[in-house]
Amino acid sequence: MVELYINNSLCDLTGSESISVDYTACDITKIGTYGGARSYTFSIPKTNRNKQVLQNPEIINNASSIPYSRLPCLVLVDGVDVQIRFCEIESAGETYSVRVYGANSDLFAVLKDLTLWDLDLSMYDHFWTQAEIVLSLPNTEGSLYPIIDYQSDSPNIYIDNVTRSMRSDVMLPATFINTILEKIIEGIGYTLTNEIADDTVNMIVSNSGLPMIRNKDGRRYESTFSASVDILGNTPMPNSPVLSYGYWIGFDTVNNADNNYGNYWEHGNFLPFAFGGGTNIFLRFAERVRFTLQYDLTFAGLGYDDSLIIFLTTNFSAIIDSSLRTDLNTQEIHFSSTTTDFNAQGEFTFETDYNNTWLSNFDDQNCLMMFCIIPLTLRAGSFIKVKDVTVLEDGVLKYVDSYQQMNYCTVAQLLPDMTQADFLKSYLQQFCLVPVKDDINNVVSLKKFSDLLGNVYQAKDWSNKLDYTFDPETKYVNDAYAQNSWLRYTQDSNLIKPVGTDYAIQVNNKNLEFEKDIITIPFAGTSTVERLIDNNICQVALYKEGKMDMDRVARLLNVDRKTIGGNLTLTDLTNTDVISDPLPVPYFIDSAQTFNLGFADNIVENYFTLITQIMQGVKISTVYVRLTASDISVIDFSIPIWIDKYEAYFYISSIKGFTYTENRSTMVELVKLNING
Repeated sequence: MVELYINNSLCDLTGSESISVDYTACDITKIGTYGGARSYTFSIPKTNRNKQVLQNPEIINNASSIPYSRLPCLVLVDGVDVQIRFCEIESAGETYSVRVYGANSDLFAVLKDLTLWDLDLSMYDHFWTQAEIVLSLPNTEGSLYPIIDYQSDSPNIYIDNVTRSMRSDVMLPATFINTILEKIIEGIGYTLTNEIADDTVNMIVSNSGLPMIRNKDGRRYESTFSASVDILGNTPMPNSPVLSYGYWIGFDTVNNADNNYGNYWEHGNFLPFAFGGGTNIFLRFAERVRFTLQYDLTFAGLGYDDSLIIFLTTNFSAIIDSSLRTDLNTQEIHFSSTTTDFNAQGEFTFETDYNNTWLSNFDDQNCLMMFCIIPLTLRAGSFIKVKDVTVLEDGVLKYVDSYQQMNYCTVAQLLPDMTQADFLKSYLQQFCLVPVKDDINNVVSLKKFSDLLGNVYQAKDWSNKLDYTFDPETKYVNDAYAQNSWLRYTQDSNLIKPVGTDYAIQVNNKNLEFEKDIITIPFAGTSTVERLIDNNICQVALYKEGKMDMDRVARLLNVDRKTIGGNLTLTDLTNTDVISDPLPVPYFIDSAQTFNLGFADNIVENYFTLITQIMQGVKISTVYVRLTASDISVIDFSIPIWIDKYEAYFYISSIKGFTYTENRSTMVELVKLNING
């Protein structure tokens, strides 16, 4: 008997459902590919109950989000939980076509629609200042600013080989890879156990020139000014500096004490006075933007004819004298009333100027927007709201790429533009790991494939489970490989890969084509240059003449806490800090290190030994096995299988078409482990 629950509701079934599942963790026949358990699609009838559960997905005008969502799902076969965890509605016709997922499948199926930018790394967000850079140098998790030469035209004034000094205003943040992995798994409600976490504890993903912006969707700029407390119920954030003719608000800042709540702040105490005095409000923009200003103002006054004056200027010193103002854009909203209370609503668009002048009253390049209301009293509950901000250059979206223009780092949004699934798969490929997902204890384990040999004492004996009514089939040629099976890093433009970056596994089989790329991870190799008085420093050529002029393929590096022969001087031309050794100096390949990141030097040596042994004389046997739901529920791809008839241990490469609802044998692909010859 099969029972199906979707969104915790029991569904009607026909009684003839056949739930069949494929299982794989790391298919040895296609090295570097990863999967899980995925059921075949099955149909459920369009009964009233099912229509209610699925909210009538057959209706074209249906506005329900159910057809576009992953729905919690439970499948019981004769009362046994078969480890199905969610489902998707594929189509609605004469029946509802539903695909259910479980076991390892939801690890990648869920992550494939999430990007690295979706990760919750907010605890590591920070202002991009020299003080924060200095504080980050000892970090072992989250982010840090490593000592890297980011210049394409160095040695230069930003980093040279004559002094031990470098400019901090071109240093970029990097993120520890273990932090990223932990957050990926944590984000789907699981705990990560990583067998090589100690090996990669110092690995980082360096910034590759992706947009260094405050927030990709502009929400950092959205703000509301009202007479109430902030959105968390706290007293209003203080504004500074207080001037004789008003005060300005740090519009591109957030309240860190409240955990950057939504990158949004509701400023309070907007009590305007006449132009040129009192507490008029000024906003500061650090770059050219186009934005919409909304207002919803309730006034108390009788018989006044007055205005809300809003303008942009770059001449702060003359702001109190309208005859001297250099206005970029001015809007005046006129209000007239003969009643005690009245309300005015509306919105309009401004665009700031890109060529800002330096304003000594402020700490950065700015455009100013001023709000001035004469002289009506603004009631509590009124607001002026700036929203829909787009960063521009020549009228189009502009990514901020200089120190002066960007002063806040949202760490997750500085990671490579890739899905969480692709990032995890790349890590598994790079170190030849097998993912094992425990849905009972909510644990994801990353295990070394080479550890299979060490797990033979735990081997499962399937000798009596083989179904000999089917003749086993053994393959000796696997077209997924070649005589030279290449493991590669991505080529970055015309940059030369360091020696040891890529590696070709030699397969002694003349029936295969001569060479083929079997793994290409989405990161580039990194060369070194001599900087800071003859120290080997990684070079990621992003800047030219101090300005970021290109994107690069993301890099994986390993941080070495290194002594460079003397103190390092950091400066942003305003601040100077002298930093003592040791310093976080990353490397890609270093002959003095035993852990390098090149496939040839020395990832293959450390992590691919069993794979290379198998490929020298690969034997892939397709057999039929009498498996039970109990066998499937405890399947662990890191544990070998023993079969007496062959006197051999095997790796489970894949399980195809296991059925919970039928009593029949299941096709299994087993790869012989070359232990006994």
